[in-house]
Amino acid sequence: MLTWNLQAVGDGVQTPEEDTFWGGKPKLPPAMSVPICGLCGQEMTFFLQAAFPQGHPWQGKSLALFYCTDTWHDQFCLPEAPDVRNLNNADIPSSFLRQYERTFRTLVFDTDQGVLREDCTARIAYQALFPAKSNRPKQDADVILGGEPVWIMGWPERPACVDGNQRLTLLAQIREGLRFPRLEGAPPQVNPFLRSGLSSQPWYHLFARARVYLWGTEEPSGVPVYISVQAQ
Repeated sequence: MLTWNLQAVGDGVQTPEEDTFWGGKPKLPPAMSVPICGLCGQEMTFFLQAAFPQGHPWQGKSLALFYCTDTWHDQFCLPEAPDVRNLNNADIPSSFLRQYERTFRTLVFDTDQGVLREDCTARIAYQALFPAKSNRPKQDADVILGGEPVWIMGWPERPACVDGNQRLTLLAQIREGLRFPRLEGAPPQVNPFLRSGLSSQPWYHLFARARVYLWGTEEPSGVPVYISVQAQ
């Protein structure tokens, strides 16, 4: 199965031409709103986006991922799990997917419709990413498109479908513990386990440092992306 291990390239200066990167400002269609956290009401932090390359089931589409770094709730520090007996081979209700994005948001759009959004506040240092094609995922790659999931808990949790009829495929995965460098002047990430309530580290983390798996229907269908995680 085709896999693309994303590799850091360039000098760290954002240009409008790049479509796959983390940090900086997102490239979104002009009419698409910058996400707001469902808990605190603040603008979510833009983490990364990827333009799916030719050969990927979602080629021609891009996915942008936002996550709130200004609030913490122990019930929502990880993506909410659907009410199913077993996450492996699970049938995910579309009604669940339409309401579970509270502290994060995935936006999917045609890549050629994205424009650099100056109305979004950059909090993470920009880094362009190049999709290097491979026959298998590189386990220590920061971001992987397509291919097979790298399970870190010793067992699979691969969802099967949405509403019993739309099969799901792995769109991308993000390495556990990945550090996203915080720009100078950007507010620190909330950490309720410290006396100050704020992290002292010069970076942000996604979903309590878990490995992140992003699942979508085999062909883009308008069904929201399903995010699952595994933690060591």
